[in-house]
Amino acid sequence: MKRWTILCLTLILILSGCSLRMTTQEKLDLYGGGNIQIAGDGSVQIEQLASNQVSQVMTERAEYSVQELGNLFLNMSPEECDRAVEEYYAQYTSEEEREYAEQIGVAIPLEKGEATLSFANRWMTFYGFPDADLYAITLYSTKRLLQPDTTGIETPLDFRYRSLDMAFSRQELDGCTKEEAKADCDRIAQAVGFILEESECYTMDAESMNRIQQITGFPSLDTETDEAGNIVGELKPWKTEQGCYLFLYKKGIQGKVIESVASENVLFLIYHPEKKLVFAEWIQGVNEQEVLSEQTVTVISGEEAVAQAQLYFSQQNQSDIVINSARLTYAVPMSNYSALTNQLTMDPCWDISYQYVENGINVNDHVLIHAVTGSAITQ
Repeated sequence: MKRWTILCLTLILILSGCSLRMTTQEKLDLYGGGNIQIAGDGSVQIEQLASNQVSQVMTERAEYSVQELGNLFLNMSPEECDRAVEEYYAQYTSEEEREYAEQIGVAIPLEKGEATLSFANRWMTFYGFPDADLYAITLYSTKRLLQPDTTGIETPLDFRYRSLDMAFSRQELDGCTKEEAKADCDRIAQAVGFILEESECYTMDAESMNRIQQITGFPSLDTETDEAGNIVGELKPWKTEQGCYLFLYKKGIQGKVIESVASENVLFLIYHPEKKLVFAEWIQGVNEQEVLSEQTVTVISGEEAVAQAQLYFSQQNQSDIVINSARLTYAVPMSNYSALTNQLTMDPCWDISYQYVENGINVNDHVLIHAVTGSAITQ
């Protein structure tokens, strides 16, 4: 019996060692790749690197002042912004209360006409008029349309990449083309360091927002609410003329796009043909102008990254996926941020874009594969 036990343990160790030494393709052959296909003619568009030596970059968080943001979004002078800040802090009766408020970074509101801007530490929100928050509520409630367990795939990305294609359309709105709206939004995005070429545009048309409303029960601009925000009477639908464009912008560093598993490094802008900018939000992320240090790391090829993505989908029991492309980008996993030093370490990663069909709709998504370890970046 003892000899048989030793033999079994030896066999397990041998098989385990084989598994650890198996290539990605051998693992795919063993575990099965499911119905995961390569786009088009059988070849995925893969960025070819001149060298497998790439920089891991350390930078710090970007910090824009109240004066900068007040001027950009509200056209306020530095003096007007300073007065607004002083008036806000004047509500604190003691020096200790004020120092504590400054330390924890309470939201400072700036107002001009109907527009307001709230700024706290690295987080900023702009509303073009009092009820503009209803557009924001509609946008973020799209998260309820697609939860990971409805498709069987545990996506390592946050909701905006999975739901926006299903939530909103790409149509043009009356009174303003996408190009006209983008030109206005580009000015804002460029001023705070976002890449204009990496923007995405969706249309929050009445049909799309009403479909979301039927699921969430959130009010439209015409729905009457009380001071507490509770709906009074019946829920009114969104009107055609209330449709807006939604723009998303990303940051970049050293010629590479910065992807994120959260909303950092992404600027959200909602633009109405007549009211112009009605909503903006972003969490201040990477300071693309300030590279503190670099370290050279060896990365896997794009072909290996695609195989790793196939293996990831297979392990998640997700099929009927078509992989379209792979490009090298940077990512900032949550574990790479130091709150004490306000620094971030950006890892090179492969951005694998893919497509699948759900409820008759082509959904575009992507997964981030760590370019050094080959694992999916999930947080």
